[in-house]
Amino acid sequence: MAYSEEDVQDLIEILREQPKDSEKWHLLGVMFISLNRLEDAEKAFKHCLKLDKENAMALGDLGGLYIVKGKSKDAIKNLNLSLKIKPEKHEFWYTLGVAYLHSSKFKDAARAFLRSLELVPNYYDALVSLGITYNKIELWKEAEVPLRQAMEMKPDNYNVLKALARALMKMKKTRELETIYRQMYDLNPDEHSILLYLGQIAFNDGRLEEGINQYKQVIQKDPESLMAWKMLGETYDKVGLVEEAKLAFSKHSELMEKLKKAGGIWGG
Repeated sequence: MAYSEEDVQDLIEILREQPKDSEKWHLLGVMFISLNRLEDAEKAFKHCLKLDKENAMALGDLGGLYIVKGKSKDAIKNLNLSLKIKPEKHEFWYTLGVAYLHSSKFKDAARAFLRSLELVPNYYDALVSLGITYNKIELWKEAEVPLRQAMEMKPDNYNVLKALARALMKMKKTRELETIYRQMYDLNPDEHSILLYLGQIAFNDGRLEEGINQYKQVIQKDPESLMAWKMLGETYDKVGLVEEAKLAFSKHSELMEKLKKAGGIWGG
């Protein structure tokens, strides 16, 4: 919900008459967050907790605020206190997971996201974050499940597709990976590296002409793509097209030299 400065002033007037109303202090903090007045929000939540140290909403919202401020340790402390009082708050379990994720405590993050999903099974943000967390600890099979659920809910989220592609690649699910790469390219045709991946998949699958064409397509879009020229040369070399390989490798070397002189790669 969005609030205005006028709403804040109105509530401050009320608090002058009711200074011990902890719920209104919590609401004031929420209003300040809505207006991106984070320091004021922190003060309001802390004042609320002076009046009522077991105000679960203030503890949870303060924890979320600490994540924004880069204070993950404080966020974890406050969110755990909040959830001891209100363990049914799925959004605070999710926020706790985010705090653990920011602290690189991936197993704790996964447990928190799972608790959130136990309460609300289709909670999109928790599904995505759980999949990304599983990727972090290389549990590729486990990552695939929530990421596919998230993809079914929102098929056009590029970052979800990218995370799913990573899991599929690690599990060597090439056919499914190719499909995801094509979806990613449809969403972001300026990401030329996807065509390189598709070319590699096609070549490894014996679709040699298709693979070569993917590399050529990258070069058409970006004539100075070092990787495309390198992969094109390697592909030509593997299929015995010696002259074509020489030309591709020569172009790659030419671009490397150009970048060195410009200081782009290993240059001064």
